[in-house]
Amino acid sequence: MNTKRSGKKYRAAITYCIALVCLLAGLFLPVYDGGMLFTALPDAFCKTFGFDGCTLGRQFTRQFVIDFGGASYDAAPLLVALYAAVTAAGVVMLIPIFASSAKKCTAKRCVYAVEATALAILSAYAFAKLVDCAKQPQDFSWDYGLTGVALGGTAAMLAVLAVADRGGSGLMKLAMLLLGAAGVLCLADLPALFGYTKAEIFGGNFYIGYYNDVAGTALLEDFFANGFDFFGPSPVKIVTGTAAAISVLLIIFNFIADIVQLCVPSSKPGLVFDIIRYGAELVLLAATAIMLFVLNVQNLSPGLPTGILLLLALVKVTVSSIRCGAFRPRVKSADIPAENAELPPPPAYVVSYSVQAPSPAPAQTGGEIVYTPREVYGGPSDDFISTLEESEKIEFGKTFLDKRGGPMPDLPDYVVGGDNADFFEAIFLHLGKYRSKISDGLMNKIYGRLNAKQP
Repeated sequence: MNTKRSGKKYRAAITYCIALVCLLAGLFLPVYDGGMLFTALPDAFCKTFGFDGCTLGRQFTRQFVIDFGGASYDAAPLLVALYAAVTAAGVVMLIPIFASSAKKCTAKRCVYAVEATALAILSAYAFAKLVDCAKQPQDFSWDYGLTGVALGGTAAMLAVLAVADRGGSGLMKLAMLLLGAAGVLCLADLPALFGYTKAEIFGGNFYIGYYNDVAGTALLEDFFANGFDFFGPSPVKIVTGTAAAISVLLIIFNFIADIVQLCVPSSKPGLVFDIIRYGAELVLLAATAIMLFVLNVQNLSPGLPTGILLLLALVKVTVSSIRCGAFRPRVKSADIPAENAELPPPPAYVVSYSVQAPSPAPAQTGGEIVYTPREVYGGPSDDFISTLEESEKIEFGKTFLDKRGGPMPDLPDYVVGGDNADFFEAIFLHLGKYRSKISDGLMNKIYGRLNAKQP
């Protein structure tokens, strides 16, 4: 039987299977130097943990070296090892995804967790490739298995799931993620990516750089490697350079946070957090641009991507503020104030009694007639309730309208005269729980109603 919850579960499972196929393709497609990346995994794991001389499989040749004050670390093997680990975990997660019930939303949570983690790792790898391109364009390789198939497929399926699952809210979160990705691209040395120099871009009069001809990634690398010495002894230069370096870090952090936000339901605290982090990014970027213009630090001025980043941050702050102001949480039964919960609900029906003598003849005891009371339903009715017997109407009213047996969080409220398709489907989704609460006759009527509504 189809229900909304089971439908969402299978929708999540289908998008997950497609994403998992793309992740596996990144490992097994023969596009890594003419072979499979899977054969280079042993060497990548060995290099991740500092072991040299691995003799299993092929050599892992990619490098992304980061300097930290004299110490260096190659992040490329780590990123590939994490990608392989998440892919392996994704295969194992097929079990809880298909075995879990739709009620607990376990499948959807697992799908979001695996896809978001894979997207973050593969995005970091793609960004490392952009940085590597500017340094070594002659030895550059895009690694299309990872950056194209695995990253592209995972990102597409996560976007489809988020929009289908959360509608307009998911679409707005996807837009924030795309704006964040555009911001991260502005940190890379884009002219070098296509083999151009500063002088070749509009004759050098309209250069492209984070500020002047320094890319954001180069600025961050120099800051990590040399600390405040990179900016020189001037306090003005130190403040300006530090603000610029922190803004680069914040742009990267916000992109990762955008991935996480795509996977969680919207909430007031989440939207406030968005405003704070986007606002901090906007303030730091504006402070950097103003100091470079006004103080004329080293004759530098903000480059084109700095202006683009300022515009992106302004748009994100504005949209998040509007969403936060217009946000209205869904009202649940648990959210009703205690003083209101203590008031008894208005009766959905009334019970009256009429005198009815037992058949075939009144029984007499000591000259008195024994009367049998008869309950009569006097509550609201619609095309379904009108099909029930008198006793079934009273049973339905007590159980589902007045909820005399207690709250029913698994069922939507029955709206007399409304479209109650979700109500009837939910009863059968939790058949084992509600079969014991109502009679077989009423259950058969509900079942007949559900079948009549099926296309």
